[in-house]
Amino acid sequence: MPTSAPRFDTGNVAQSAGNGPLMFGYDMVIVGAISALLRFRMDFGDNIAGSYVLPALWLGLWNGLVQAGAAGGSIFAGWFQDRFGRRANFLLGGILGLIGTAASYTSGMPIDQDHRRGLFLFAKIVVGMGCGVLMSTCQTYISEIAPRNLRGVILGFYAFNVSLGHLLAMAVVFGQISNMNTSAYQIPFATQWAFGGVSILAFICLPESPVWLVSQDRFEDAQKSLQRLGTSGENMLQKIQATVAHEDEGLLETQGPPTYWECFQGVNFRRTYIIVILNILQQFVGIALVSNGAYFLLMAGMSAKYSLMVNLVGIASNMVVNMASWYTIPRFGRRTMILFSIALDCCAWVGMGVAGCFKTSAANWFVGVALLLFGFFNSFGVASAVPVISSEISCVRLRSKSAGIGLAAQCIAFWAFGFFTPYMYNTDEANWGGKIGFFFAGTSALSYFVIWLLVPETKGRTYAELDLLFEAKTKTRKFSKAPVPEVEDLAGTQMEGGMEKFM
Repeated sequence: MPTSAPRFDTGNVAQSAGNGPLMFGYDMVIVGAISALLRFRMDFGDNIAGSYVLPALWLGLWNGLVQAGAAGGSIFAGWFQDRFGRRANFLLGGILGLIGTAASYTSGMPIDQDHRRGLFLFAKIVVGMGCGVLMSTCQTYISEIAPRNLRGVILGFYAFNVSLGHLLAMAVVFGQISNMNTSAYQIPFATQWAFGGVSILAFICLPESPVWLVSQDRFEDAQKSLQRLGTSGENMLQKIQATVAHEDEGLLETQGPPTYWECFQGVNFRRTYIIVILNILQQFVGIALVSNGAYFLLMAGMSAKYSLMVNLVGIASNMVVNMASWYTIPRFGRRTMILFSIALDCCAWVGMGVAGCFKTSAANWFVGVALLLFGFFNSFGVASAVPVISSEISCVRLRSKSAGIGLAAQCIAFWAFGFFTPYMYNTDEANWGGKIGFFFAGTSALSYFVIWLLVPETKGRTYAELDLLFEAKTKTRKFSKAPVPEVEDLAGTQMEGGMEKFM
């Protein structure tokens, strides 16, 4: 009796795609969100002319050093993944998240204000390390277990969860807008414990990556992992072996475990700098302003209630657009959607800059609308497509290391932009208000040119095909149509009917 083809287990992938981005998205906006709470500004800010303002220095440190922690965590995760496997990183990230959450929750307890600020800074660094570990692991794990025809959708779900983290953070803080007790900001901090707990559950429940198991010559375990994922089959295991073996060809002194140095050697150097460019892209198009959107709108003249409300509406609309991108990115391509998104972002920033030149109530509202439009356009392409293409660009052997480098670059860029951006809009510094839109319009235009010049299209390509294209030094704009040998020729085996192509 014929048996049906195994069904891919999307539940495991959804679980792996969920918690790291959720935790990162939640933590990325939590500082900006709670900054709109008067109780938090009273406990952590300065009284300037009867109004409580968070110093730009501390605001920059809180936003910046969480990214420094994430950069360190992602780099460490690259080594830790290759040494102990992908699952172990979920446990490590969960433990770091729990420690950082405990420090956040207790940060308002010290009597001395500098001690409160310092403890909160420590909490942000530790939580950032946990985010870096989980983000790096999620990207690597998903890219290794998701079938080619589902990679765009599932990695798009990864970006969706970042936005969902934003929404949860804003919704929790919005519920405390009228609370004048310390619980107003302790409650949002306490909710972060859930992310650490779910990460530990992921460590317990998820199967190990079959690609990592093959790299460790644990072929029987890899076959069992494929069965748990619903993609069992000898030819699938052979394809993974063939791709790993192909990437190992020609390696002499580096026959051992993959190293970070390999990412900067030979053909891998081009792949690495493309990954770095993609990961710092969001900072150049202006995501640092969105992460502090509630506080920025407060400084631009909007009330605390409406600034949080605008951010809630914006994040909800971003999630809807992100879901639309699950169709548009596989349909039109990663590179195409990124370029289209940046062009629209640039228009939104110009509109904000123009509105910022006026001091009317209508102009203040248009600044908020422009911020909503930016988030909408950004989610349509940049936010959704970058995790997909940056995960696909790397070779299989160096995937965890490349993900670590890319996320470290993202976090360093976020640290830089997160540190100096408050100086541009804070009322006690440059006080640009909406005119900051002109600055990000310029950096967005620069980003468009760099992406057009250097980032290739990976739509529809297997990992083995991408290896061959990079080895042939194919020009950026010819990636989508350049002919390559069939994957079956590389693997030395034909795919059975109904079997999904992974590699």
